[in-house]
Amino acid sequence: MKWKTASGEKIRIKDMSHSHLNNAIALLERRAEQEYLQCLSYPEPNGEMAIIAYSSAIDALLDGGAESLLPEIYYELTAELDKRKI
Repeated sequence: MKWKTASGEKIRIKDMSHSHLNNAIALLERRAEQEYLQCLSYPEPNGEMAIIAYSSAIDALLDGGAESLLPEIYYELTAELDKRKI
């Protein structure tokens, strides 16, 4: 899997510097936390079916926390970081 840099370059995760890897992980964690807080601030919709769907989505979000919003690449990045700490 590859990480897309701010400049648009794609780089293999294993080729990322240690600091770049840490910064990418921190970025994804901040984004997930921001998205989590934003989702919790949405007003409840009108209509019975919409309220049911909204409540179900919020319950799932609360159960998983911000971690449930982390993209797949986050786990690739953290696995690479774990490999390097050996």
